[in-house]
Amino acid sequence: MLFGTNDDWFAATSTTAGGYQVEFKVKKSALRDPPDGATLGFHIAVNDDDGDSTLAACCGGTGTGRKSQVGWTGHAHNEYTYGSLTLLASSLPPPGGKLTIEGIKVNGDKLEFSITNPSTTGTHVVQQTSTIVSPTWTDVPNVTLSSGPGGAIVATFAKPSSSPVFYRVAIK
Repeated sequence: MLFGTNDDWFAATSTTAGGYQVEFKVKKSALRDPPDGATLGFHIAVNDDDGDSTLAACCGGTGTGRKSQVGWTGHAHNEYTYGSLTLLASSLPPPGGKLTIEGIKVNGDKLEFSITNPSTTGTHVVQQTSTIVSPTWTDVPNVTLSSGPGGAIVATFAKPSSSPVFYRVAIK
């Protein structure tokens, strides 16, 4: 599987008042396209490795690397101990093709998204949530939509006053 914003999987982190938050996405196709409603074994772990890939001396190795590993549920490489992840259908499937946010630009006190493959039917809306884990999506107020280069749509709206904020574009 390839890692990157447009590849099979991608992860990002941010600091919070209580520590940090990790969010990630995995393309459904990288999971061999299971049907909506399928339940999969699921495990995720965080390594404390300080940048050196060899196992730390405290853990039987010779390097300064991984000192510990914390898992969400179960034990790594023991699939029978994993938790469960149920895939749900999208609540807003894009009619007429996939919408893609191609560019994000800060312009003074505004954010601008360039959206490619816009639909000619329905109304484009920019939505926001403060978390990807059990998100509650709400429409961003006062979004201005205009025509951009190559048939793209440019959505312009006020920068968020707090973070993190995650965005998506949907059609209603």
